[in-house]
Amino acid sequence: MSSPSYSVTCVNFSPNGRLLVAGMSITAPDGETSLGNNIKIWNPCTGELLHVLSGHSQSSVMSIAFSPDGKTLASGGFDGKIKLWDVSTWTVNHIIEEHFRGVCALAFSPDGKTLASGSSDSIIKLWNPYTGMRLQRLTAHTGSVNSLAFSANGQTLVSGSSDGTIKIWRCD
Repeated sequence: MSSPSYSVTCVNFSPNGRLLVAGMSITAPDGETSLGNNIKIWNPCTGELLHVLSGHSQSSVMSIAFSPDGKTLASGGFDGKIKLWDVSTWTVNHIIEEHFRGVCALAFSPDGKTLASGSSDSIIKLWNPYTGMRLQRLTAHTGSVNSLAFSANGQTLVSGSSDGTIKIWRCD
């Protein structure tokens, strides 16, 4: 009998470097059936597994990002959901369900007041990570939004897409 396959879909360090987080996808030997998806958190110095979060049960975890203060972990799933985790308790504070396809990219603004999400639905959305409320919807890409980054001053957001374009957005 074959073993399940494990895939690491995304990785990130906490801002203080004390945590290493990885999004995982587990697939049955048939290559089709999902056996679960989770987020694993390690101490990167010792290699000790500290926590396993299972909030994206039947959907691959596609993206993860820490808030600049390290108090919130955002995770995006293939199901279009974004989960905002309280790092002190590893519980979910908010679940955002407004993307119609997988959340491929997440980025916090440097001040931590905005979370950007990019999706395979070609849409970028800006959120208040404290309330889960949508602040803005950005459309210009025709393909999956695969990467996002804020400038150091937080006034500019850049997005990269499978349509072969890079867009620069002014954040006021």
